Amino acid sequence: MLSDSNAMNHNTRTPATVPGPLVADAGSLPPTLDILTAAKWLGIGRTTAYRLAERDEFPTPVLRVGRCYRVPTAPLIALLGIRPEAGPEADLAG
Repeated sequence: MLSDSNAMNHNTRTPATVPGPLVADAGSLPPTLDILTAAKWLGIGRTTAYRLAERDEFPTPVLRVGRCYRVPTAPLIALLGIRPEAGPEADLAG
């Protein structure tokens, strides 16, 4: 039989067990993201993301395409202060 502390640890999720986006992934993102992916980057949940989008309170622009919400990637990355790493092509251009 498990003790109370073991049962508590067994049922408790920690942030380390939930995979999130990596900053290195920012340079390979498409021009727009679904709202759930954007929410993961912002560290907010699904319900909160949809609620903010419906109220026009999402922290970045949100595009409504039919019944879907799309979030432009560039403003999201700018909001988070992420500078995607320049690839080898940048060295050749300069």
